[in-house]
Amino acid sequence: MPKKPKNIVIARSTRLYLSDFGAQYAPQLQKWLHDPQVYGHLRDLSQTLTLEDQLYWIQLANKDPTLKVYSIYYIPDDRLIGYGGFKNINAEEQIAEIWRIIGEPEYQGRGLGTELYWLLCDHGFRELGFQNILAEHFSNNPASWETAMKCGAKRMGTRREARWLNGQWLDVHYTDILPEELVRPPLKK
Repeated sequence: MPKKPKNIVIARSTRLYLSDFGAQYAPQLQKWLHDPQVYGHLRDLSQTLTLEDQLYWIQLANKDPTLKVYSIYYIPDDRLIGYGGFKNINAEEQIAEIWRIIGEPEYQGRGLGTELYWLLCDHGFRELGFQNILAEHFSNNPASWETAMKCGAKRMGTRREARWLNGQWLDVHYTDILPEELVRPPLKK
């Protein structure tokens, strides 16, 4: 029997729930941002980000109307395993861009990224009123692309050599999804 969550549950799926994102998460965020297995395909790890940098970013993020950040918990353990949400929110146009990170390596490869993509999109459509959700996928992270496609996202195109990361140019693939296209994928055991 799963534990009762100790946090406010904003949205939930079978194995995950979204909660608020506050200053208490800065040390965990800093750890993930410097882990090559977590962030090596997303940012140049030669730049050190301090705990103060993380605290400042969290404060800014929680005040920014174009950004919605959630902490991600794994229900069976009630453990913080990542974070994600929406950026570039345009309330008038009802559009946003999704992003998400499973930061704890032992929770990767278990289908949680797909479940998280679905959970965020479902929340974005039903509770935040989005009509279209965009996603970027760097060519060095095919799992990101596969996750979106499993949930019903459609390919928009590729911007070639659009991201310089760790000494190489990467293509950036784009997908988007509408409310009626969202499919809840089967759970990976």
